[in-house]
Amino acid sequence: MLAQTEINRLNDQSDSRPSRRPESEGRSVVVPLVALVLALVATFSALPSGAARPKVRIYQTLREALRARGPVEHLRIAASDLRRVSPAVRALLKRLRVLELRIRRTTSLPTAVLGCERLEVLKVGVEDTIDDWVDRRRGLKTLPSALDKLSRLRRLDLSFNQLTTLPAALRRLKALRVLSLQGNQLARWPSVLSELSRLRELDLSLNPLTRVPSSIAKLRLLERLNLDAGAGEGPYGGKLSQFPVGLLRLSKLRVLVLGGQPFEAWLAPLSKMQQLRVLQLGEWVKSRSSDPRALEKLRRLRPRLAIVVDAYD
Repeated sequence: MLAQTEINRLNDQSDSRPSRRPESEGRSVVVPLVALVLALVATFSALPSGAARPKVRIYQTLREALRARGPVEHLRIAASDLRRVSPAVRALLKRLRVLELRIRRTTSLPTAVLGCERLEVLKVGVEDTIDDWVDRRRGLKTLPSALDKLSRLRRLDLSFNQLTTLPAALRRLKALRVLSLQGNQLARWPSVLSELSRLRELDLSLNPLTRVPSSIAKLRLLERLNLDAGAGEGPYGGKLSQFPVGLLRLSKLRVLVLGGQPFEAWLAPLSKMQQLRVLQLGEWVKSRSSDPRALEKLRRLRPRLAIVVDAYD
């Protein structure tokens, strides 16, 4: 009724204007339509919102998941539970969307995982204690060449394993957007990384990397990059020998983590990264600047850049 009253009022006003009739006719059509749209928007905005999507349950054991009455989408179990898989478990895995596997003694991904044809999120890593992580006997050492069977995978978290290289099959994961390789044994940049042009987030922190090639510029959609070197000592974290010049060509990069890296020597290239919004200089250890004036100089060069010195602050 409110919308119709507004339309009638505007039509009466337009009819009372004898001059420039063609233009007033155009207004009498356009303006009432705008008023009608606004009225409809206000009406629907007042309607109660629909019920929120129920939270997906996380099943902690295969037995529990197999007894579930409804669909099972999220499973969190030990990798050893998938050594021998029954037909019922295979059917269960085909319907999964999220799978988290805890590594104990396993050094390779269970082949049953490749049957998770609907999987969107896969997380595989050692237990959550530091002792489990530094134990070289634990964690994945290789990935299967048929990893591309997980064609719907959007997020792959392989943090805290023992990987030294990556399979070429990664390039065929067209849906992959987030890749975490934190805390592995990657001493060299895996060439397949430069081919993951659809990545939005890449975490390479706590790897003994000493060089990032210019081919990283191929990751043109990358928004967040973590190159935190930790303490920069030992097998878990290494300082880069030079600034990765390919970063200057990543126009969508917004967050860069360089904890433990010699950022003092990189002030010039960092100041040129106008697309950058957040620079984090400490994540696993407190940032130790050899030049106390470096931070202040960087802030002058990039006054709008948010600089996080210590993640623990």
